[in-house]
Amino acid sequence: AKAALEEAKAALEEAARDKKVRELSTCVSEFVSTEARYLADLQSVAVAFLEPLRPLLPPQLHYAIFSNLPQLQGLHQGLGTDLERATSETASDSGQACVDAFSKLLPYFRMYATYCCNYPNVAEALCKVAAEHSGAATALVEAEEARGVKLQALLFRPVQRLCVYPLLLERMKKSSQPESQMRTTCESAFAALQELNSEVNERVRQMEARLHMTAGRLLVGGVEH
Repeated sequence: AKAALEEAKAALEEAARDKKVRELSTCVSEFVSTEARYLADLQSVAVAFLEPLRPLLPPQLHYAIFSNLPQLQGLHQGLGTDLERATSETASDSGQACVDAFSKLLPYFRMYATYCCNYPNVAEALCKVAAEHSGAATALVEAEEARGVKLQALLFRPVQRLCVYPLLLERMKKSSQPESQMRTTCESAFAALQELNSEVNERVRQMEARLHMTAGRLLVGGVEH
């Protein structure tokens, strides 16, 4: 009876491990597939909007719309290449390779702070295009209609993607074996992302505070004048 109990216990443990392997495989597939779609979005924005509008707009206004999007595209092209290599591994090794590739590039994700700080300017910049640059406005509308989506919505996706990474890492961590290298790596990457998100939020807060202070000074100056 004792042997049968031990055998049943071993079978349950093996089933639990197999379940985690399947869950991890699903998480890794989601990580890789959503990253590929995100990179495709960045490339689409560059081809359909960023480059066609470049000769039609003053550089400052063009930057107010797109910020450092080309840098983000380059970053994610590199990450996409690394993730493609990772999918050739077994489920467990693939997950580790994915997180390793992501962790290696995490220091460069600080460029998202620049992008996120600029995004609040996009709506005003697009209104200026519509009011003052008819050629660019026509090209913009035609590109939006051809793709069935507004440029402002496409430009918000990097902000959304930065918030998705912690969720993906948390799922992979929970699907990995306790005390495994995979779980440790996910925890480290998650902590780094949380720190990065805090840094981005603080920079956005500081920018908004400066804008409010500038607006207040302009208002006071206008009243006094």
